[in-house]
Amino acid sequence: MSLLSRYMFRQIAVATVLATVILVFAIMLTTSMRLIQMIVDGGVGVGLFLELVFLSMPEFLIAVLPVGVVAACLIVYNRMLSDGELLVMRGAGIGQLRLALPGLVMGVLITGLSYTMTLYFWPVANREFRDLTAMAQSDVSAAFLQTGEFNAIGDNKTVFVRDRNPVTGDLSGILVHSTDNADQPITIIADRGYVEDSEDGPRIVALKGVIQQLDRKTGKVDPVAFDSYTVPLNTPGVEDLARSYRAPSERFLPDLLHPDTSSPRDMRNYGRLVMEGHKRITDPLLPFAYVVLCLGVLLSGDYNRRGLSRRILIAAVGVVAVQATTMSVAGVARDSLQLLPIMYVLPVLTTIVGF
Repeated sequence: MSLLSRYMFRQIAVATVLATVILVFAIMLTTSMRLIQMIVDGGVGVGLFLELVFLSMPEFLIAVLPVGVVAACLIVYNRMLSDGELLVMRGAGIGQLRLALPGLVMGVLITGLSYTMTLYFWPVANREFRDLTAMAQSDVSAAFLQTGEFNAIGDNKTVFVRDRNPVTGDLSGILVHSTDNADQPITIIADRGYVEDSEDGPRIVALKGVIQQLDRKTGKVDPVAFDSYTVPLNTPGVEDLARSYRAPSERFLPDLLHPDTSSPRDMRNYGRLVMEGHKRITDPLLPFAYVVLCLGVLLSGDYNRRGLSRRILIAAVGVVAVQATTMSVAGVARDSLQLLPIMYVLPVLTTIVGF
């Protein structure tokens, strides 16, 4: 690139980074409340919280990178026109393609970065996020025992705790419902208790309470009072979690495009998995298509020193329309795989229209 192109590229790069950081921070504030609550309730350390936030970054970046690069191009080119820089460059004989080159290069870079996020870092981060969450849940003394809420522990237990001492960690107002034995589910109600570690994992030691056991065959409930009762909290470990069903966001591209035909659950979600695989291929093309569309609108026609407000509005509406159409087609293609080619046509057609 020439000196002028490098100057413009630097301006766009800085604006893209700033816009992306601001948008990521805004998303973090609105989506991390659950993680923040873990710290407030006094269980999860700041280190684990930051690690979970870091693992959420690929998902945040996938969402904001297209918006960031579009906003950067609109802001930079509009500012350069208002300052007269584009008029001087055009008067010096610089053509539209050369003026658009810095933005196009940034669009290509963002597309490449988006591919690395969607094809590798996003599924890796989601798997690690899930594993870390499972490890934290295995330590129920952490904030996963939310006070005043019914907490699902594994598939067979639900725990309710009215209050927890922030200093000692002692629990009060305990209710545990267990279906480890499906024929005889039990409900434990205790005044107080605490969580302790054992060789078999964490467990609740309930003090001064009642066990209510239901016999499904007779329909009778047998209450038994106790002074102390231990409830094992056998939450699934990381090894069990790795063998469990992987969500689409945790899968790599080959697993999405070719679901396991021997898995009933994969076959039930066949359309969703295949659509998600093709979406991983087509979505990263959108940032470049959006940049081409915006630059095509901004740089066409005569320049006006008063700014490009009308063209900026047209470009923004065009980007929103393409994004809305893309999301709609993806939703329909999940049930009608014949529509998958449209997901490829949209970014290509948008790019052609921009040129």
